[in-house]
Amino acid sequence: MKKFLFAVAALALSACGGAAGAGSCSVNTAGLPNYCINYSGSAYTSSQVQTACSSAKGTYSSGACSTGGGGICTFQKGTSTEYKWTFGAADAGAGVSIEMICTQAGGSFSAS
Repeated sequence: MKKFLFAVAALALSACGGAAGAGSCSVNTAGLPNYCINYSGSAYTSSQVQTACSSAKGTYSSGACSTGGGGICTFQKGTSTEYKWTFGAADAGAGVSIEMICTQAGGSFSAS
């Protein structure tokens, strides 16, 4: 459900302008791998990312997500609304296919 919430939030935020590198949001979900969302597209502002992150009960950071070795799921690659889910190595071994979660959500998976 939180993944859907962030997909909707990302689409809603895309209507507004902003600077590149608006921050990131670390999300911990019960029963699912934890992930960090990097809002790399230029359409996002830090204020918008903070609001979306707060709504999802995540932790906002003005910096980018660390590349934890579990993989990266990119959405809307190369656009002003690009964002990435970054998974840590511990999440990759959590018994859930991160690649499957990514592709089912419409993203493009790459190992990190």
